[in-house]
Amino acid sequence: MAKGPSANEPDDEFRLMVSHVVPPEMQAAWGAPDTTVGSWAEYQLVGGPTDEQHPLRVRFAVVPPSFKDDRLWFEVRANYIVGGLTILGLFRGDPTQPKRIERLLLKHAGQAALEIPLLGLGIEVVLPRPLRSDVKIKRSPAETVEVPAGKFRAERLVHAGSLPETAWYSHDVPLFGLVKIERGRQTVVLVGSGRAGATPDIDPGSGE
Repeated sequence: MAKGPSANEPDDEFRLMVSHVVPPEMQAAWGAPDTTVGSWAEYQLVGGPTDEQHPLRVRFAVVPPSFKDDRLWFEVRANYIVGGLTILGLFRGDPTQPKRIERLLLKHAGQAALEIPLLGLGIEVVLPRPLRSDVKIKRSPAETVEVPAGKFRAERLVHAGSLPETAWYSHDVPLFGLVKIERGRQTVVLVGSGRAGATPDIDPGSGE
């Protein structure tokens, strides 16, 4: 059975799946994600840890149905060495820093999806977690970056702290805009993306 970071509550597990690819401080420096319904982006993680706690490939998507307010269905599919895991959440606001989680569904590969009873877990209201104030990001002019998804003109963002990271972002990439990130021995690269066509691995129903 695929378990990702199994010691955490489902909302923490979701945050970890996202932060393995998209560091929140880097994302804040670049800007809010584009949460157009149907958009998706998939990444491969190369190097770094190869255990059941760390995904090898992650796909993010904003899936239908759409809403007239700030709610959205945001899905993360992660492949681990022990199998796959999908988490689908109905969020209010930016999915990287959600103001509220209204529904949360989880599915391990080969198993039926389960809806997590948020009231029972006491996580029905989630305030954005504060960003680290000690992280300073330096931005550089756009340069050409090649990844499996193609060539992009991307702006370079560098965090030169105790755990240095270098990331490349482009407005041509849906959702987070992330093209590539290097941190230590690990590199995350974009392998595919689109601004339409994303369908959920978990059927969310109407969301009402």
